Amino acid sequence: MLKLFKLILFFFLYPLKRIITPKNLIVISSNSPYRYGGGPKYLFEYLSRKNFNCYWFTNSEEIKKYLRQRKLKFFSQNNILEFIYVLLFAKITIDSGDVHFDFCKLIEKDKRVIKICVGHGMGPKIINEMQKHPLSYKFDFVSFTSRYSYRKIAIDQFGIKKNNIKLIGNPKNDIFFDKFKIKKYLKYRKITKFFIPNISKNSKLVFYAPTWREYKMNFPLSYLKNFSFKKFNLFLEQNNLFFFYNSHIQAAYNFEKSLSRIKFVSNKEYPLFDTNELLLEIDIFCTDCSTLSTEVALLKKPQIIIFPDYLKYNKKVGFVEPFKKIVPGKFVDSFENLTKTLVNYKNSNIYLKEYNFMINKYLKNYYDVRIKNSSFLHKQLIQELININSNVHK
Repeated sequence: MLKLFKLILFFFLYPLKRIITPKNLIVISSNSPYRYGGGPKYLFEYLSRKNFNCYWFTNSEEIKKYLRQRKLKFFSQNNILEFIYVLLFAKITIDSGDVHFDFCKLIEKDKRVIKICVGHGMGPKIINEMQKHPLSYKFDFVSFTSRYSYRKIAIDQFGIKKNNIKLIGNPKNDIFFDKFKIKKYLKYRKITKFFIPNISKNSKLVFYAPTWREYKMNFPLSYLKNFSFKKFNLFLEQNNLFFFYNSHIQAAYNFEKSLSRIKFVSNKEYPLFDTNELLLEIDIFCTDCSTLSTEVALLKKPQIIIFPDYLKYNKKVGFVEPFKKIVPGKFVDSFENLTKTLVNYKNSNIYLKEYNFMINKYLKNYYDVRIKNSSFLHKQLIQELININSNVHK
């Protein structure tokens, strides 16, 4: 029934889409209509403050409520008339993944609609080895974060044409250059206190974000030698640590377990959960090869690498450059290594003494720290595109 409705709607909208001239209306979305976060969120709020006509695409009632309270525009498939209006009049669509907002390819096939990708994250892992990556043909402009990523990833890996690449960073990372906001988030710990209301000021927070695999495996943490959740929870309690973890968008495993000191944060259950805000609140970060390592490097916070399947991942997927030599984090392979490193890194100076040089070298390749105003740079690009389009139609 739903397919039939879409088909009828398509045949109704297709001729209208061809004759209606798009307005200066901007559609912004994330990787899911049930998630509010990433670079698109920060750019959406920034552009809205600058009086651009922006609409966020969502089907989540919680996100809608949040946007209503802040008087921000949104649309969804639940309001069919508004959905059709935005679909027909959209001039620019912005996303962070391999695809953008669309309906029956009406946006994709309309060359008058400008497609912009702000990027999901940047790091050394090879995301896709297809001959033709979606970023090379689904978007008119794709933002990258450094000269190295421009050459080694945008051109060599994704095959994006030079004219379609913009070195303007990622809007979600502007917050990491704002010293006032960094202090504010660390002081109030809004997300932390939501999950742990009675957390003490002296407690340290660890965030673990294992990334997506192209193959099935169990929860990566559980592969560490001598590891058990019961022992780990006791260790955290004894050392005044709390451990948050998240499946980081989508993962090839399904594991949702919480104990007194171990908290699972679900994107599905909490669609407003913002990874970047949590990174400002934490003390130590654990991952494998998530591009969140780049964001944590910008904050110069301790990183621990839990990557029990590294050899398999390297063989099946691979990296732009030797991962173990460039990632600014300590590899651990056992429960004992992990707990010892967590205790050491409660003092961030110990980590920085060992990894500060590597952090700077890593960021040179994956995030140019001179790009502190990515939202503004995206605004300039969008304004330029709008002006060019206005002149063409005069």
